[in-house]
Amino acid sequence: IPNIVPEEKKEAAGDRKPNTNVMAINFATIESVNEMATGDPVRCERCLAYFSQFSSYDRNTKVWRCEYCDFSNIRELEEEEHPKKDIITYIDSYQENNMGGLPGSSFGTDSSIIFCIDVSGSMGVTTPYKGPTNRWAKEKGVISRLACVKMAVAEQLEKLAKDAPNAKVGFVVFGDKVTIVGDGTVHEASLKSDLNEYYAVIAEGMSFAEIYLKKSIGTSLEHLLNELDKIETSGTTALGPALLASIALIGVSGKGGSKVILCTDGVANTGIGQISGSSREPGTVEGVYNQIGEYALSKGILISLVSIAQEDCRLDLLSPCAIATGGNIVKLNPNDLSTGFSDFLAEKIIAFDATIAIKLHKSMKFIANSANEVGFDPSVLIKKLGNVTPNLIFTFEYSIKSAEELEKEKINISKATKIPFQALVNYRGPDGVRYCKVISKQQEVTDEKKEAEKDVNVNVLTAHSLKRTAELAMLGKIQEAVYSTQLYRNLVKGKKDEEVFNANMNPIITTVEREQGTVAFKAGHKSDDLISDI
Repeated sequence: IPNIVPEEKKEAAGDRKPNTNVMAINFATIESVNEMATGDPVRCERCLAYFSQFSSYDRNTKVWRCEYCDFSNIRELEEEEHPKKDIITYIDSYQENNMGGLPGSSFGTDSSIIFCIDVSGSMGVTTPYKGPTNRWAKEKGVISRLACVKMAVAEQLEKLAKDAPNAKVGFVVFGDKVTIVGDGTVHEASLKSDLNEYYAVIAEGMSFAEIYLKKSIGTSLEHLLNELDKIETSGTTALGPALLASIALIGVSGKGGSKVILCTDGVANTGIGQISGSSREPGTVEGVYNQIGEYALSKGILISLVSIAQEDCRLDLLSPCAIATGGNIVKLNPNDLSTGFSDFLAEKIIAFDATIAIKLHKSMKFIANSANEVGFDPSVLIKKLGNVTPNLIFTFEYSIKSAEELEKEKINISKATKIPFQALVNYRGPDGVRYCKVISKQQEVTDEKKEAEKDVNVNVLTAHSLKRTAELAMLGKIQEAVYSTQLYRNLVKGKKDEEVFNANMNPIITTVEREQGTVAFKAGHKSDDLISDI
């Protein structure tokens, strides 16, 4: 948003006015060609901000007065050391000097895909079906949930065999036990470990990798289709152990970019991660799925969760593992599963193990919410993103500190016309190299709220509102999600791109109200074609 409104100029919190101080970062910039730095970065000795295109350097006194913290850095800098662009990419020098060279192409090559499929008793429930009978839909007019999954998976297998014949694809199925089907070329095997033992499940899952995931889809397609045909419903829902074993199975290769797509219609009720609590502390349900997400993230694996519409799978408790890895969470009608799977498989991971750190001028602070990790310094936000796809958009809210805070910290911005921002994106690329992309921007300042609202970027507000609505809905805060959307709807009313906001928000609000809080959600937020640049 072009203009920054001081906090004390806003209405009281009880009036619930939307914040116009919103910024969006489009991670498609990671793929774009930017200036590559040839040397080490110049950083502020106090706040560690990067010397940028907007930095002012006095060549007579050899002083760079940091635009973020006002510290006077004494440095002898050559003209070529002053960045000429607002986006600069550095190679991580620590990696080069201390990690024995670069890891080469160990990320993103010949990646693996595991379909982790719920075969519990409820997957036998039927739904109306208008399509023709076939190998998977054997009865006219009705089809079971499991048959819908089989048909959707079979369609994706055939596409993968044609488009990505070197990919390794396998199944893990779960009811009251977890069965490793793998690539279908070896007889299936069930886990013998105690399904309540986290590390035992990992160890056994890893032990299957060499035998059960050897063949590429180009040679294993018919084996997979035959094994898919044999799958039948039975038992309870050992979702947690199955997901963990799936990650362990494909994590052995060490090749980032692999994916686990989990499809379920019920609540996890057997083994690790069975639903019994709501705290985020380690050892509770959410703690377990956080831990599973961190494990997948360490292997560069993306987890996506698909649940059957009209069923309460408690995706709010399962979601941490998908969010941690940059995956999707979606609820679909059985007949729409193929489209959902296709979308997940089409997503390309452009960065692994990504973290973003955003630095504001010391006169500003972040407004914390569930998407932000604001620590001791309110002017710095750090967020672990995990795997990054081109459509990821990260938004955040900020404000000028209150008059009392500015006075206490002896900060004077009365003459300021622009305020600097800096985002640092640290990530490992598909080539295995670790990069740091530094993005520096400036924003104009105004103390007139009406002026700021007049100049709002509707596309940015749309991306932010989409993200906030999905977050609130996933937490079950339906009324707050709808109300938040209405606040921003009022703000963009009459603006040039109002139709963009309504076209994006109306479908998600309809889904929120109908499905009682379960909507398509992506960490950061996926919002195609809304933001073209940072």
